Amino acid sequence: MNRAPADPLLVHTAGSDPVFIMYTSGTTGLPKGVIHTNDSLQWAVLTTPLITVVLPTCAGAGRCPA
Repeated sequence: MNRAPADPLLVHTAGSDPVFIMYTSGTTGLPKGVIHTNDSLQWAVLTTPLITVVLPTCAGAGRCPA
């Protein structure tokens, strides 16, 4: 860590550059790779509402005391 550069490394990317591949089974049951780009990731982050729901741990089992 002592040899790390003082300035951050700047990398310039385009909106169409791939960010990650998400694998999904889709409707056929066969795995497929979906390539997400910088633009699609930014759109998803900006348009997805952040909703946090806190449930008691017993809620998933349906055994919460009344």
